[in-house]
Amino acid sequence: MKKYECEICGEEFEKWQQKANHVRWKHKKIKYSEDGRKNFLNSVDARFGKKITKEIICPICNGPFEVTVRENRQDKHKKFCSQKCANGRKWSDKQKKKISETLATLYKENPEKFENFIASNQNNDRFSSKIERGLAKKLEQYGFKRHCRIKTDVINFDIDIVSEDKNIWIESDGPYHFRKIHKNHDFEKSQLRDYVENNEAINQNKLLIRIDNEKYKDIDIQVKLILNEINKWDKKIGEVIKFF
Repeated sequence: MKKYECEICGEEFEKWQQKANHVRWKHKKIKYSEDGRKNFLNSVDARFGKKITKEIICPICNGPFEVTVRENRQDKHKKFCSQKCANGRKWSDKQKKKISETLATLYKENPEKFENFIASNQNNDRFSSKIERGLAKKLEQYGFKRHCRIKTDVINFDIDIVSEDKNIWIESDGPYHFRKIHKNHDFEKSQLRDYVENNEAINQNKLLIRIDNEKYKDIDIQVKLILNEINKWDKKIGEVIKFF
């Protein structure tokens, strides 16, 4: 059987089209020609309609926000203005049961995959508040980055924002840290996590700064408070600073 060889890397293919696709997607910097790209976009526009921007109302906070949709698929868009509002939506008993059964099956059939699923969700942007993300963005210029997974014998936890050398921890604490939010919220576990986190910071000689992001909503003020505490820290002992 005739083989078709890639002139660039030498890989062989049984069909010419296979070789052509290989060259296009692996070796070409421009995947589509300009005409091909236009034809593709035109076909999408013809099928789903052109992109339009419209204003809708968040069902939780009643605040307006903009979404971009296709003319023929105007129901396909996010329904909430923020993750905070999305977390506040009410689940039906049927939805709760389905989620519970799915997670139970996953845990039973593949415990490792279940643990990875839980860990990835804890590091996902969708589980972070707008204020936390905004604070992390402001602190990037000072060498900070988001998320650092800490494992202990008692409980594992995720630091919201950490310095490049991981010696400074920043926690942007929302309402879940201070009170029970709903009947399924394990507030005692939240308190335990914070307690372990505080002790771990001291034991590891880290500077942990906790900020109530409901009380301090101005991110610039948060940055000023954080930088001030960093400048005062002697770096020899662990310390926990709380702005509550």
